Amino acid sequence: MRKIIFTLYDLEVFLYKHLTSKKPVLQNNLCRMDDIQNRTDIELLVNNFYERVHNEPNLAPVFEMPAEHWNMHITRVVNFWENWLFQTGSYNGGMMWVHLQANEKHPLTTERFEQWLTLWFLTTDSLFAGEKADFVKSKALEIGQIMNAKFNA
Repeated sequence: MRKIIFTLYDLEVFLYKHLTSKKPVLQNNLCRMDDIQNRTDIELLVNNFYERVHNEPNLAPVFEMPAEHWNMHITRVVNFWENWLFQTGSYNGGMMWVHLQANEKHPLTTERFEQWLTLWFLTTDSLFAGEKADFVKSKALEIGQIMNAKFNA
């Protein structure tokens, strides 16, 4: 099994070349972006992330589903992150089971996990900066590493 490895410097260079959406604020000649503050911000993050995912030929097939399932998926993902960030109790678990099912249809390879994580980091950094933004990136990396170890051992 190949571990998921990111060179932070390379990732940062790549991210700054692709800043979109929520524009940074210039303050004292320094670039400042707001941190994730509420469910609306999480919805923005998740929707922008999946927009990028659907434009990736290697990832898009994993997330093809009927509209009613898609809406439930988005709500579930938003609930997941909202619960982690704000302890709302809005997420009901079962993440591993869903990914096991997805893995049966479209193998969740290390390459796919790396692409998924890269898009998550890109999207997060294009919209937000701060403690919560850093947390969603580190938690996604942790989850990706665990799932990659289970599916690609």
